[in-house]
Amino acid sequence: MARRVAGRNFLLFMNYREFKLNYSVKQSAALTISYIFMPTSFALAAFPILSLMTRQGTGVFPIASVQVYSLMFCYATNTLAVTAINTKWKISAHAVGASGPLTSLAITFGWEVLPLFVLMLVVAWARIELKAHTRSQVTSGALLGILLTGVQVEAFHKIAGAR
Repeated sequence: MARRVAGRNFLLFMNYREFKLNYSVKQSAALTISYIFMPTSFALAAFPILSLMTRQGTGVFPIASVQVYSLMFCYATNTLAVTAINTKWKISAHAVGASGPLTSLAITFGWEVLPLFVLMLVVAWARIELKAHTRSQVTSGALLGILLTGVQVEAFHKIAGAR
């Protein structure tokens, strides 16, 4: 019994591994629906959360929730950017997802959070080790997350007058 279960698990692993190695940009079109669903769900979740938060604040944005506003906006727009890029070239959404919040933390709290960027290296290593991405795909994802999030969070801080 144990040998049969172990053999079945090994076959499932090999099929998964083969799928990951043979994954192409054309197959990523099937993921487009899920990529579009994510920013839509972020936007739908944002309305009740932000309406509760703005009742307690003053000005354009309550200062305590500038980070919440900017991160929700960043997640939505960064996901749309990854979706657009993945129709032509495979880019690492995991690297974008790791570098974006770290960039937001660095902008908000300063260079004290710089050691946390080691987490981005762990994500990059894992994606390459699993053969889900090449180094250029992971590097491009990380740079895209840093660039887009940096611009968007800075804009939100200026609009809110948090600086």
